[in-house]
Amino acid sequence: MQKFHKLKGPIEKGLAKLKKYYLIDQNNVAFISLALDPNFKLEYAKESWDSKYFGEGMAALEQVFDIYAAGVASKTPQSANDAVLDSGKYT
Repeated sequence: MQKFHKLKGPIEKGLAKLKKYYLIDQNNVAFISLALDPNFKLEYAKESWDSKYFGEGMAALEQVFDIYAAGVASKTPQSANDAVLDSGKYT
């Protein structure tokens, strides 16, 4: 398409800029957000994302979950309840 030839350079620069700031392989926040969103969950990413990025996102999700679970497991149920009550949010 010859009439769009002038747009090729700007489009490639735009895509390079997107890749610079939308680094799924280095920043898995997008993947984790989709996985935790009840409207998307993992099914959307599994169907729509490249398998490399999906695998990296799953690894990041598992790592974040393990960190969270370790923190929760270190608290007794009573101390967790006390922390919520002490916050004043539910009193």
